[in-house]
Amino acid sequence: MNKKTLSTLVAAKTPTVAPQETSKRAAISPLDQAEFKKTRTFSTESLPDAPDASLQISLSDSDIAKIADALSKSFEPQKTSIVEQVADRVVQELHEKISTIECENKSLRKTVAELTIKVHSLEDNEDRQNKYS
Repeated sequence: MNKKTLSTLVAAKTPTVAPQETSKRAAISPLDQAEFKKTRTFSTESLPDAPDASLQISLSDSDIAKIADALSKSFEPQKTSIVEQVADRVVQELHEKISTIECENKSLRKTVAELTIKVHSLEDNEDRQNKYS
């Protein structure tokens, strides 16, 4: 093929694009339309009524055992991590409470020490005044 034929083929296969308009348009999505939004809102009317309380399900012991086995197998790997998370939270809360109580205890000990010093000082002053009277 020569260059002229190749460029003609490329030009023929290249789609032509219309020039863009200079005026700006707001992008409108069909999802933004109010009617569409109304149809997407949740409605309890589409849900079935509450199950009938008189509905009875009969399961054999082997069916119950199979269900229990399936549930225990699905939760078995998670048990350890669940217990660890709960224990970690409890221990963390206990440490926080202990820390708060220790700070309060330290403050109370300081107050008691200050009051003890004041009481001794007042007793000494009273003893001195009693000696002079």
